[in-house]
Amino acid sequence: MRTWMFMLAIVGCTLVVGAPLCAQPPEHGQDARATERAQDARATPETQAGRVLAKVLKLFAGDGAAIGEPDLSEAFLKAVPLMQLRQIALQLRGTEGDLTLDTIDEGASEHALVANVIGAKNKTALKIRIGLDDHGKIATLLLQPGIDQRVPALKSWDDLKQRLGAGAARSSFTVREIVEHTTRRLVPDGETTSTTTTTYREIESRVQYHSEEPLAIGSAFKLWVLGALAQAIESGDLGEGGDGGWGRTLKIQTALKSLPSGVMQNEPDGKEFTLRQFAEKMISISDNTATDHLIDRLGRDRCERCMSRCCPLHQDLNKPFLTTRDLFALKLSGSDELPKRYIQAGEMSRRELVSAGGDVGKQEPHAILGAAWKSPRFIDTLEWFASGEDLCATMALLDGLSRTTGLEPVREILAINPGVPIDRKIWAYVGFKGGSEPGVLSLTWLLRRNDGRTFVLSITFNDTKKAIDEGLGVALAQRAVEFLGTFDVAGVK
Repeated sequence: MRTWMFMLAIVGCTLVVGAPLCAQPPEHGQDARATERAQDARATPETQAGRVLAKVLKLFAGDGAAIGEPDLSEAFLKAVPLMQLRQIALQLRGTEGDLTLDTIDEGASEHALVANVIGAKNKTALKIRIGLDDHGKIATLLLQPGIDQRVPALKSWDDLKQRLGAGAARSSFTVREIVEHTTRRLVPDGETTSTTTTTYREIESRVQYHSEEPLAIGSAFKLWVLGALAQAIESGDLGEGGDGGWGRTLKIQTALKSLPSGVMQNEPDGKEFTLRQFAEKMISISDNTATDHLIDRLGRDRCERCMSRCCPLHQDLNKPFLTTRDLFALKLSGSDELPKRYIQAGEMSRRELVSAGGDVGKQEPHAILGAAWKSPRFIDTLEWFASGEDLCATMALLDGLSRTTGLEPVREILAINPGVPIDRKIWAYVGFKGGSEPGVLSLTWLLRRNDGRTFVLSITFNDTKKAIDEGLGVALAQRAVEFLGTFDVAGVK
């Protein structure tokens, strides 16, 4: 239920910030030594963007005062308040440690650069993209996974399958192409033909590895919530609202606040946001509180119907449809009694447990226990589950919905966070959602190539014994996206 895409802030769009599951408290004496350990400013370029990069590195090293409101553009502050930025920096530091500058990409200018940095704790490769406005203030701050040099480029799909076997105890990989079918008919005079595109969209088999095996998928389940929301807006069931229904508002409720990832748990009770804003945060930064507010508004039944349509063979594994707060309450209850009771119960008893008055529904998840959550907990019995085929079907459904008049925001929401650096010379459109917890990593893309072909690529890792090496998993998935971008898929068997 966290997003491994740590932080994303883009000018001109709604908030785009993400963070690991729970903030780690700094070790004793860290703040006092932050400046000493931060990247020396003299190692950064002697440009305005380079000087800002030095401040950003100090912020991530624990110096909260390194970046202040005068350093941020008005549009950035509106999307990402300073306190939230500092919170994200603290959370990132707890996961990755100090960030050391490695190289600066070519093309850096006075007001923009891309820096490659390495996290001290896990040697994670990351990219920091900085863009300044005309006044030299931060307008864009994007932190993405970099290519892990431990993962060489793929030579073939068989090469990928061999590497998957070493990545985790269980894994799956699926690529499907979405094909638009056309029908031809004679016009009344019988002399010419015209072509009409049907609304039916099919996924054709291309590449797969254990693609029918259901695995834990973490926050990728939020794709079903997005689908249920789009279907409710299309049917008009949510009532009148601006922007075709996407502009209808919801109020923040304390009872629906969950643990991070995300930022909406920090919003005051009663503050209103549009359905689109909730959906944007749910998908782009895997905001758990945004997700639970949408599930509450839509109802578990509607979310279950969307899920069942996408994974008919495994739908019973996801009933009742859990909120993120439900899962936290079960896994962070302080003992194994409640989760084991839930696992052993039948569906009707489970529904009673997660109801408002049930033992799960009234349980408060413990944030302190969340900070100590480092190893897998019940990932094979207490999670959200889908196969690679199911996740491809889910993205295909969302792709189809996004082509419906009034549901175009679905496509835009999926594209806010591409997950990894993407070569836009190859990929004209990228939609993405990932999910993870200790022992789980799931990554799914909707990709339209510049030759007009559309694909879904999904990769999932599960391990009940140890946490997934997310750096390696993400890098392997990125290599798969790169390979798909240049491969002649017509030859795949």
